[in-house]
Amino acid sequence: MRTMLIDRFSLVPALTLVLLVGCAPAEEAPPPIEGAPPEAQAPVEPMPITLAGCLEGANGAYALVVTEAAGEVAPGARYQVMPEAGVDLTAHVGHTVRLSGTRDAAAMTFAVTSMEHVSAECEPPTSPTS
Repeated sequence: MRTMLIDRFSLVPALTLVLLVGCAPAEEAPPPIEGAPPEAQAPVEPMPITLAGCLEGANGAYALVVTEAAGEVAPGARYQVMPEAGVDLTAHVGHTVRLSGTRDAAAMTFAVTSMEHVSAECEPPTSPTS
């Protein structure tokens, strides 16, 4: 009988500890550290950008070879183009176009929200002017 009392009394604190730990509030993520590298901070919404270049494609798969520098995008950069609903690029393959949308630099993709026809011909990429 004494063994049963000892076992019961040692079981109660153990169960209490388990319940307290299990019910403790989850830790919140710490705030970003100032000066931390960008990849260590929360992702930022992509900013709209406009790129001009030569539109290539076939069978609904498109690519843009940038011909005019735009911000961090250098001439000659090649992006896989993904037009949103309502943006028809088919008739503009082989032409110079100006596309607006958002880019994913890491994946080299460009989500197109609008298109402007520039020329029926493609020009080679130009260097940015100083």
